[in-house]
This record gives sequence, C-alpha cells and structure tokens, in this order.
Amino acid sequence: DMRNLRFALKQEGHSRRDIFDLLFRHAFPLSHGLLLFAYVTQEKYEENGWNVYKPIEEFRRQGLPNNKWRITFINKNYELCDTYPTVLAVPFKSKEEDLRRVAAFRSRGRIPVLSWIHRESQAVIVRCSQPLVGMSGKRNKDDERYLDLIREANDTTKLTIYDARPNVSGSQQRSEGEREVVLGSDG
Repeated sequence: DMRNLRFALKQEGHSRRDIFDLLFRHAFPLSHGLLLFAYVTQEKYEENGWNVYKPIEEFRRQGLPNNKWRITFINKNYELCDTYPTVLAVPFKSKEEDLRRVAAFRSRGRIPVLSWIHRESQAVIVRCSQPLVGMSGKRNKDDERYLDLIREANDTTKLTIYDARPNVSGSQQRSEGEREVVLGSDG
C-alpha cells in the first residue's frame, strides 16, 4: 500500500540490526522456514468438501428410486452433459437411448432431470435447458414423449414450465436456435 514506516530507536537496548533482522524474518516467513500465520490458524476439516454431497443418499432421502422415478448413471463420464452431475434421476419409464436422443435436442445436452421431489405429494421440480427448436419452431417427438413421461410420473394432466432466463437472453437464444418456454404452459 506504499506506506513508509519509520522506527525511532533508543541508543540503549536492541541494536538496529536486531530489529531489521526480526522485521525481515517475519515479513518473509517462507524464505526463513517459518509458517505463515494464516496457515497456522487454518481450520482443519474432518470431511473432504468435495464429498459432502452424496447424490445416491440424497435421492434415497427423498424416497427414490420408486415406481415413477429411477436413478441413472448415463452421465458418469460427463458425456451426456458436462454441466450435470454424474448421477441423475429420470422418469422410471425412460430408457437410456431416450435420454441420449432428448439430450441431442436440448441446449448443451441438459435434459429434464429431477432436482427435488416431495415425499408425500410426489410433486417435483425438474430442471433442464431449452429445446433447440430454431427459428422454424421444429418439434422433436422424443423430447415431447419424454416430457409426457415426466407429466405421467406426477399423475397430472398439466405440466407447468417456468423459464428462469432474463427476457434479453430468451430473445438472443431464440435467434441461436433455442426456444423461449412459455410460463404456465399446459403442456
């Protein structure tokens, strides 16, 4: 911070050389084999932070797998979607090949996957990216069937879709081949 410190020392007592040596040693502790104070007080963690979240345990806590949702390892090497975890929950009736075809029609391969399920009501939150419908508004039967499987897993005739993107993003992505999802869509 460009401050200059000036030390005024009495003639008696420590010599200027002693003070200089102490300051130099503690200003550059690693060069003198000392531990940095920030490392000395660093908290020790019992558990590796990368392993705190255990997806299988979390899905089991939510009551999965069940007769409507299953766990898949299709993304174990991040080949389906590099931004999704390795373990995914998908509709029970879906097949691995269905998931690959749906991923091909979704931005960055982000297929609709279960994020949360209410243990009693079985209401779910599913996340995904927008489909790649392009300017012509093309449709994809595999994607539509997959959304039907999600709807059926919820025992409902209505599938509500919320678009969390900002409006500017939706317009830009539409021109890049992606579609803006309509809020409150009836499926």
